[in-house]
Amino acid sequence: MSSKGVKCWICDSRRNLAGWSRYAHYWYIPDPRLDDRGMIDRLLALASKIGSRPILVPTDDHYAQVLARHRIELEETTIPCVAPSEVVELLVDQQRFCDWGQANEFSSPRAVPANEALDSLTLPFVAKPINKSSFHVTARMLQRGQQASDFRFRIIRSAEEWQVYKGEVGLNIDHILIQEFIEGTTNDMYSIGVYADRQSCIKGLFVGRKLRGYPALYGDTKLGQNDSVPNNVLDEVTRIIQALPYTGIAEFEYRQDPTTGQFRLIEINPRCWSWIVASTVSRADIPWIAFQDLTGANPGDVIENGSPGSIKYVQLISDFSNVFIRYRWDYPAWFMWPRAWWKSLKAEKLVIAEFNRGDWPIALSYLAWVLRNAATVLLNRLRKR
Repeated sequence: MSSKGVKCWICDSRRNLAGWSRYAHYWYIPDPRLDDRGMIDRLLALASKIGSRPILVPTDDHYAQVLARHRIELEETTIPCVAPSEVVELLVDQQRFCDWGQANEFSSPRAVPANEALDSLTLPFVAKPINKSSFHVTARMLQRGQQASDFRFRIIRSAEEWQVYKGEVGLNIDHILIQEFIEGTTNDMYSIGVYADRQSCIKGLFVGRKLRGYPALYGDTKLGQNDSVPNNVLDEVTRIIQALPYTGIAEFEYRQDPTTGQFRLIEINPRCWSWIVASTVSRADIPWIAFQDLTGANPGDVIENGSPGSIKYVQLISDFSNVFIRYRWDYPAWFMWPRAWWKSLKAEKLVIAEFNRGDWPIALSYLAWVLRNAATVLLNRLRKR
């Protein structure tokens, strides 16, 4: 049961961290990349067990794609909080999305297929999967200790680096996108989370900024805060929502170029984002606004775009290990001692991911995961030396 009295279920193919929350029940579903029909059948079985129309909220691109694809069938017994399938497919295909953004004069960077890289874009540029679900880890990658996440974002600064990268990805090169590189680190990344109703009107909007991520150049948020962006950025978000048209929860990822100050739209995730919980202690409580709207209430329109730093979100254990250990090796500028690190967390409202609302089962599971991951990193470093 959530803090607002709403019964919640975590539906996943594995019982990951969220699946241990004392505020939710875990419900097994097959991996949608392997058995989308099985996933739908398990969700329908859960709806039948509950005996009412539960709201389905995707937290991963793969889940969003399958929910959107089966939306009409699901609507008979559930309420899918997801955009139409053609919209979701456009957003998860990085090549199509960048082309669409350029054609409609939005601020998305230029992108070209991998075989046009050196002819169409100047170095440096970024190599990344066109669609995460189409990128497969090969046996050769596994032998080198590599995973799909190692190829999520790679800055290519020379023709020689490009040749090395192509050798690493092998046949996956057909699934690689080459994108204009926008300077900066995760500290220059902004997450604009929205909920749009069925008429593609924004009912809730929360502006956040990453302060630290791992890896430092592009990684997921380890420390973030509420923040503000110029009105022209919010205007672009509104125009995109209406142009798609979009409904449901989404995250707009912008990067502010540190040299020009210009905001560029990197991607749109058609689902919840990793630190959406930060919005729940603001006026723009995105999950609650979505729940109210989808159940027939009128939540009103709430925009949270001010008082930067009054709310902070942190993955406490992970951020500390990054700041005190991992950045020391690969991004020394962000290394700091414990006292300075603790000071960097200061805020009126601090949301600690592992210990949010006293959710101790998640805290224990997360601590075990971090210790195991830290040991793996240390062993890999020692092997390289």
